[in-house]
Amino acid sequence: MRLVVAVHDPPVWTMPAEHVARIAASLPADEVVPARELDERRREFPTAEVIVTTRLSAEEFRLARRLRWIH
Repeated sequence: MRLVVAVHDPPVWTMPAEHVARIAASLPADEVVPARELDERRREFPTAEVIVTTRLSAEEFRLARRLRWIH
């Protein structure tokens, strides 16, 4: 499974890098990719099966062609 962590929504909350690393460590068989910035989100969302985010634009949703779960 390919999980993209895109929790970067200042001033509300940004997921610290160590939290992303903990998620990756707890899912060793899966690929966990951080994507904070808009260009990273656009690059990573097309191959994401799971997206962890605080927001998802219509454009980003259209990019996520393999998406199975939004958290």
